[in-house]
Amino acid sequence: LARNGFEQVFINYTNEKLQAIFNDATFRKEVEEYSKEKIPFDKHDFPNNQTCLDLIDKKPMGLLSLMDSECLRGAVATDQSLANKFHRAHKGHSNYMVCGPASGL
Repeated sequence: LARNGFEQVFINYTNEKLQAIFNDATFRKEVEEYSKEKIPFDKHDFPNNQTCLDLIDKKPMGLLSLMDSECLRGAVATDQSLANKFHRAHKGHSNYMVCGPASGL
């Protein structure tokens, strides 16, 4: 995997949030239309990126919350201690992968 910088994480997060808003608006209208016309459909066929968003922003264990808590530690906080915190909290998450310099943990 290519190394993502800090800024890229927020660009990706913003894109995921926008995609979720688009999906919700678009597919909610589809569901309403299908229901109104009594057209059978499988509601599970609609895309949903909530699992990815939860990884990033769900409190108290999302990546952003963990980053906030690590910043509160002040000068003793390091990139490695943040990476360790991320790994402990999310190593089994389907959208989380250890890579780059932190992969040597």
